Amino acid sequence: MEASRLALAGDYEGSLAYIERAVEFGLVLSAPSLAADWAALEVLEGDPRYEAIQARMYEHMNSERQKLGLEPVST
Repeated sequence: MEASRLALAGDYEGSLAYIERAVEFGLVLSAPSLAADWAALEVLEGDPRYEAIQARMYEHMNSERQKLGLEPVST
């Protein structure tokens, strides 16, 4: 993921912007957090913007799960 490369390069703003765009296009979590899939993003954990992005992904995922009659996934 490009966001990982940007984070490794120290461009945290670029990394966050990339993740935000990915969420707008439908990226959802496949693990408890983005950093669980992409370890380079661990440096962003605790950043309020990063946490808000993850929250939006959970909201989207749970909205889709609700349409399918599935239980929500908790954060």
